[in-house]
Amino acid sequence: MLKNRLILCGESVIRDAETNRMSVINLTENIAAQSFPAFIPKISVLGVFTREQGDAQRATLRLTGKIGTTELINTDCNLNFEDKTTTRFMVAILGFALIGPGKLVFTFFEAKKKLGSLEIPILLQGEPEIKKFTDKKGKATKRAAFTKG
Repeated sequence: MLKNRLILCGESVIRDAETNRMSVINLTENIAAQSFPAFIPKISVLGVFTREQGDAQRATLRLTGKIGTTELINTDCNLNFEDKTTTRFMVAILGFALIGPGKLVFTFFEAKKKLGSLEIPILLQGEPEIKKFTDKKGKATKRAAFTKG
C-alpha cells in the first residue's frame, strides 16, 4: 500500500546529483504578507512516498494546490520506485498572487484517496514600519546619519 511519509514546501528543493540527497531551501511554514495582494515568485513542494514489497514499481498520483477554492496546481505525479521502497517527487510553482489571508493547501491523491496534505497559513503581518531619520539636532534628513556611540 502506497503511503505519504512527508510533504515539505520551500523556496527551492534541490537534489544533489552526487549523493542523491534532497535539500529544502528556505522552508515555508507560513506566508506573512504586509499587504494584499502579495506576489509569491516561487514555491517548491517535496513529497516522500513509501510502498510495501510486492506493490507496483510505478504509481501515478495527483498533486493539487489551492488557496480556498482557487486552484494553483493540479498535476499528475509519476512515481518510479526503481526497486526501492521509498521515492520522492518535487515540483516548483512559479509566480502566483495572494489576494488575502487564508490557507495554501497542497494535497497528494492516489485516485480519489487522499494520501497526505500540508496547510500553510497565509497571514497579514501588518503595515510596514516607516522610520524617519533625523540628524543630531532632530531635523529630518533624506538619509540615515551614523554617529559614533
